[in-house]
This record gives sequence, structure tokens and C-alpha cells, in this order.
Amino acid sequence: PALHRPHRRKGEWPGGVGVPSLRRGPGGRSGAAGQESMTMASSSAPFEYKARKFAGAHARGICVGWDKLGQRIATGGADSVACVWKVGAGGEAKQETKLKGHKAGGIHGCCWDPNNANLLATASSDRSVRLWDVRSGTSVGKVSTSGKALRAAWRPRGDAIAIGDDKGQVSFVDVKVGVETLITEP
Repeated sequence: PALHRPHRRKGEWPGGVGVPSLRRGPGGRSGAAGQESMTMASSSAPFEYKARKFAGAHARGICVGWDKLGQRIATGGADSVACVWKVGAGGEAKQETKLKGHKAGGIHGCCWDPNNANLLATASSDRSVRLWDVRSGTSVGKVSTSGKALRAAWRPRGDAIAIGDDKGQVSFVDVKVGVETLITEP
């Protein structure tokens, strides 16, 4: 692939694609969810990167999340589907599975369990967070949220997920019990 210099408008990626989500992974690789494809980039210098696009992820990508080893990346889209991709050392990616179960509205957050390489959490506008076993492609847990779930992040020890919603609230979900604790401003 050609070497690109990022002389682009803010929020754009190679090809002028608007980027709703960008995540840096291990080894200097980044992933971006764009409007018609997903792009992976490897940084070789502070202002240079090599980019590869691979289509077929979503009609419009919204979020990306690397696993802790940098071997897989999850994407979420406006189509309410999450995809898991196996990423090779050269940056090539092969889709492993599609995770379907969220209702309309899109997946806005996806993050990997820091202790279980096969457990993925997705946050959706359908007011839910789902846990997925990516090996089987099945939802193994679901927590309803008070607002549209826009972001999700695992606690580093893997026992809870923080969720940000469209009402500006942050809640924590105990993964083992499925109990939501709401945090609001005083």
C-alpha cells in the first residue's frame, strides 16, 4: 500500500472517509470505522502511516476496539451488527464472525474483556449492552440501560463495565451479577 501523509481535514482518514471512531492497538496499529469500510493503519513515523481498507464490515461503521493482544479487532455499525476480524502481522484482516442481536439504532461502543480473549461487550442505541462469546457468535448476557448506550469500557480487572449513555450518565455493570449502578452528577 502507498504511504500517506495526513494532510486531511479533521475527522478524515485515507480516502476522505469521515471517522466516527479511532482506536490505537498494540504495536502502533490503529483502526478506524468509516462510512463504507474499515481502515487499519501502521505508524512508521510521527506523521506517516500505511493504511489498508477492507470493505464488507458495515454500511456505516461507528466503533472499533482492539483485543489486548492486537490480534483481533471488533467493529460496530449503524446496522446494529458487530463484526470480529482476525488481523495478520502484515495488517491484512479476515472476518471471523458477525454478531447479531441488537435492535435498530446502531452499535456505538465495543470493547474486549481484558481477561477473556473471547468475550466482547457491545453498547447500543437500543438501550442495552450485550456480552458475546465470539467463538460461538452468541450473546451470553444482556443488560438493559436507562438511556441509549453510546460507550462501554471494561474495568482493567474484568469484573465490571462502565457505560456512558445519551443522557450524560455513567453506569457500572457488575459482569457476574448483571447489576447496574447509576452514577449521576450531584
